[in-house]
Amino acid sequence: MVMTKKSLKEVIEEIGSNPVLAALIVFGVFFIIILGFSIFKYGYNEEFFKNIVVEAHGMLFDIFIIGVFIFALHKIGEKRLKRELKIERYQ
Repeated sequence: MVMTKKSLKEVIEEIGSNPVLAALIVFGVFFIIILGFSIFKYGYNEEFFKNIVVEAHGMLFDIFIIGVFIFALHKIGEKRLKRELKIERYQ
């Protein structure tokens, strides 16, 4: 496998074409910034990190529920589009 150097422009275009990767990078950057400021302001506190874990679980649950909702809406939209295409073909 040959590794080639990519220019910054190519890397940015690759990230822009992959929305999941872009979202993960943005999430990671904001996570580090927010956690850094929180630790700076509140210091190391075991209770603080317990609360972060609780909130992380709640966020994952929210993302799961919203993901299922969006998936269901997408499937409904696909069915409606297929039905409309069938009607156009028959006409």
